[in-house]
Amino acid sequence: MLKKADKIELTKVLVKDIAEADGFTVCSFQGLTAADMNDLRRKLFAVNSKAQVIKNRLLKHALHENKITSMDEYLKESTMIVLGKEDAMATLRVLGNFAKENKLFSFKAGVIAKTEYAQAEIIELSKLPGRIEIIAMIAGGMNSVISMFNGTLEALATKKEQA
Repeated sequence: MLKKADKIELTKVLVKDIAEADGFTVCSFQGLTAADMNDLRRKLFAVNSKAQVIKNRLLKHALHENKITSMDEYLKESTMIVLGKEDAMATLRVLGNFAKENKLFSFKAGVIAKTEYAQAEIIELSKLPGRIEIIAMIAGGMNSVISMFNGTLEALATKKEQA
């Protein structure tokens, strides 16, 4: 059991982590094994994110310190906060994939880029392609346009040579 001084220090650190994060997600993990949790933590570490199981009362206080009051209704039962330090969308994709593999894990709500999202919205956001995938799609689209333009120019050049 944590002493009051430890709880105060833990809350201060959490307030700072939430303020510095690109986004965070509040999740339910009830029923997951320690191996499942360690697997999730490893996957999150790969995208510079971290998961922290914390008492609802301490998390509520840390959220209120960051002027986030709409999450109170989600702070029931087993709660874990997942902080995306650099790329909250990459963190969401990791969580979405983990949720597909582990039916006991579920989203409650989240905040990304200072915008609050409910459970259904977080689930949909977790399905979006990542930044690198979007850049690849754009580059592929641009490449096909350039290839078509190049083909048209070659056809015109060939037509002029034949005439």
